[in-house]
Amino acid sequence: MKRSFDIYKMSDSRERKLWKESIIVFDSSALLDIYFLPKATREKVFENHFKKKLEGRLWIPSHVNFEYYKNREQIIKKPITENYQPLKDEVLGAIKKSISAIIKKTNDFKNRTKNDDRHPYLKQEDIDKYLTVLESLKNDTDSFEKSIVNQILEIEKEIEDLPNNDDVLKAVEEYFQIGREYNFNEIVEITKEGKHRYEHSIPPGYQDKKDKKGFQIFGDLIIWKQIIEYASETQKPILFICNDLKEDWCYLEDDVTEKRIKSPREELIKEIFDEANVDFWMYNLSQFLYKSNKHLFSSDEEVIDSDKILRFSRLIQENKFSKKPKSRSRVIHEEFYECNECDGNNDGFGNYVDYWTETSIINEYPSSHRNSKFDSAYTGACEWCNTLHIECPCCHSVTAINIHQYDEKVECEGGCGIFFFIESDPSHHNMDNYEIKIIDHRAEECSACGEEYIDDGGNTGVCKKCNEEYGTER
Repeated sequence: MKRSFDIYKMSDSRERKLWKESIIVFDSSALLDIYFLPKATREKVFENHFKKKLEGRLWIPSHVNFEYYKNREQIIKKPITENYQPLKDEVLGAIKKSISAIIKKTNDFKNRTKNDDRHPYLKQEDIDKYLTVLESLKNDTDSFEKSIVNQILEIEKEIEDLPNNDDVLKAVEEYFQIGREYNFNEIVEITKEGKHRYEHSIPPGYQDKKDKKGFQIFGDLIIWKQIIEYASETQKPILFICNDLKEDWCYLEDDVTEKRIKSPREELIKEIFDEANVDFWMYNLSQFLYKSNKHLFSSDEEVIDSDKILRFSRLIQENKFSKKPKSRSRVIHEEFYECNECDGNNDGFGNYVDYWTETSIINEYPSSHRNSKFDSAYTGACEWCNTLHIECPCCHSVTAINIHQYDEKVECEGGCGIFFFIESDPSHHNMDNYEIKIIDHRAEECSACGEEYIDDGGNTGVCKKCNEEYGTER
């Protein structure tokens, strides 16, 4: 009985025993995340861990091997799409657009002050000098952009060539044994069991039913079955290295800045113990690297620096677990997004929307409605007519609302069904003091009292209060 309970707890002595005796099994998520380690650190892992300390103890299920090969090129190219492409498209682009915007505004200023027969009029010498400086800055910026883009292109070429000289792939092929591939009928049998397991949230893998198709819905379960089979054959305990940190595999540590595995799910520990009579535990990749310092190396041996492991862990967390904001319409990054309401002054200047900022909004949807989650929106104002432009938090299209539309419902231009309402303060001439509201699109005006109400499907045309007062059947 005591032995049965001990399998769910990790102690120092049990951990030492596992590191000494176990088969180290990598999931595809952990293998793929090795690409995010700096190359020098990867080389240390391959040489010191895989070759010297764990030779003959590294194994992956055939389905892990399949998932790794399927996703490796996409992961290899992630630094291009997630790191270098934004530098080119957003940062460098924003620098150029900012300078162009300053030039445009200065020209606007010049055109407003150049006529000596009416106010405002200013001498043009200083303005012209400044425009010359700006033009020189624009030329320097073009040269700067060209130099930086060339550097980025060289780095991107190195990354694109990596699939042809892939050190991670070489390490997998050299140091890992690969389990047998299951045939079609074996996989079908697993899917039959999987339907029952997923219906009752029995781990692993039941969370994948939401966003995967076909056999891949049961990919984690296939991997798990292959691990159990191999453990039965070898009669060796299993340390599973997995970066797929979902509740259908494990529990996470509480109150830590980095996501770390606290323990595998009890169902997994019991299942593999009952089926194969072996111990089972899990670490994520950064935990594996950290624990290896303690259990694989003596104090005078070269190991991976703990600070590097911490930085790596945070990088992986940012890539996978941070709640990233939804991508917004590119239009709000454009310095010259033209106003939907005006043409600017007679010279064609000033009719663009600027001063984009995130603005709090009042949301009148009930908490049960899917539109209730929006509490802010990006807004900008036209340089010339001051028309308010709102980027819809739902569909990201931009709706222009001029001063005459304040205190009225205005439907989102994107057709998503959201209505905006700019509630103004008449004492401030409806200009600078207002609140932005999202109105429940189901709201109707009561034919009896004139107040708005939410029609619950009765289609009576009167609110609940009036219905009760006048006895109208609903």
